[in-house]
Amino acid sequence: MLRNVQVAPNGSQVVFEALGYIYIRDLPNGSPRRLTKQTSHFEFEPSFSRDSKHIVYTTWNDQLQGNILMVSALNGEGKNLLTEPGKYIEPSFSPDGNTVVYRKFKGNNITDPTWNFNSGIYHVSSNGGAPKLITKHGHSPSFANSNDRIYVQRDGETPTFASVDLNGENDKTLYTAKYATEFKPSPNGEFLAFVEHY
Repeated sequence: MLRNVQVAPNGSQVVFEALGYIYIRDLPNGSPRRLTKQTSHFEFEPSFSRDSKHIVYTTWNDQLQGNILMVSALNGEGKNLLTEPGKYIEPSFSPDGNTVVYRKFKGNNITDPTWNFNSGIYHVSSNGGAPKLITKHGHSPSFANSNDRIYVQRDGETPTFASVDLNGENDKTLYTAKYATEFKPSPNGEFLAFVEHY
């Protein structure tokens, strides 16, 4: 059962999650293998850097909560990018690989309410450090061809596709689609793909 399948930009590998762990497979005919060897947390939502050398993903542990990890696509070794646990999803690299954007959320009534404050979309250095809030509104953050501007989806009566600077300024709605469920900008920033009516 494959989830969140992502092909490396250079086409050499594919990464995906299955039953709580991330697997990687060489293309076109490699065998799937665990990306990491750890068993202390579950692994979700892998995403490649543009040079295909690193993978960023989210973690979850029912007692310790989650983090954002950046690891080598070669051997799965890496590090936590955040010092504070929480509920994190949707990580993505900037084109130059120096920044990771992600969403922090509050969870629901079946998860520990600790660390539920200050939800929103953040960015952090790929070396780790202090995260910075970009916007409290939206989900599925991603980059296109710029390192200092992201794209987000905002749901409501009419779903919208918007862009905003990393400092939270110049927030612009670019497209609306009444029945859209997912938006994706092209890496060069010239096109938008979207899913309508699922």
